[in-house]
Amino acid sequence: MDLNPAFNYMDLVRATQKLVKPHLPVSQLYSRVKETHDRAKFFGYASDFVEHSPFEESSVIIDSLSVLGLAEDVREVICDMRVWVKVIEAYHHSALTNPDLSLLAAHRDLIQQRLLATLPDGYDGKKPMQMDASGSTETTADQWINEIIQTALLIFSLGVTCPISYAPPYHHAAQRLQAQLILYKERATHLGLYDLLTWLGILGLLCTEQVGSGLREWFVGFLSMVERKRGVTGDARDWDLVKKESLELILWSSVACDTAADTAWRDVQEVADETSWNWGRTAWSTMLGTICG
Repeated sequence: MDLNPAFNYMDLVRATQKLVKPHLPVSQLYSRVKETHDRAKFFGYASDFVEHSPFEESSVIIDSLSVLGLAEDVREVICDMRVWVKVIEAYHHSALTNPDLSLLAAHRDLIQQRLLATLPDGYDGKKPMQMDASGSTETTADQWINEIIQTALLIFSLGVTCPISYAPPYHHAAQRLQAQLILYKERATHLGLYDLLTWLGILGLLCTEQVGSGLREWFVGFLSMVERKRGVTGDARDWDLVKKESLELILWSSVACDTAADTAWRDVQEVADETSWNWGRTAWSTMLGTICG
């Protein structure tokens, strides 16, 4: 017996809020949507993207992560979300020809279903991670890369592609990402994955701002540390360069994220610049406070 899409949607919302895999299979009533559910066709809006190629869905950074062990299903979801962001931003700018809101919502749901389906069986994003650094050395590169990127994709979905206003998953996801960065930042640095670390840190920072989390200062400090390590001079890059080099090449939405992220990056620059001049001081006192997401 097939289930009504309404049950799929309720199950999807529950899974997104709880940061777990959905319980129900996708309803066959989504079959009409699947006819256009193809990122190569811009999810049915290819005629509105004649100047864009669907082959732009990947990037040098994503390809390098695949070489290091990024799972194919996670890579596919990233590429889907990259194209989907173009579609929803075009809708925001009234640039879609004959947009169908019900179909747009259905495409959104199917992409979110696939994202959550990449999570391991028994995954529970609400449970705090064990902060045992010794265990991280036993984790292979493909394992920690997939784990940390899945957390970041969940954050991006909460705020951009499948947004919800329910606060707990933002708190849980930010805490989980912080724990993962603490465990794996040295390994990522050793591999030269500074752009990945910047992307992760920015998403964590925006996640904390969405709900006024006290972890905001930690993510600002983390990002300033990454900027110091990657730069010769120790100065933080300008925002436009950060977006071009580190964010857009993985997954980003200018419409949804630019305003808050640009403002927050000024705090990162301030901390990085002060620390580069005086390594002995604690820079937390110079921070500007919470910025609305």
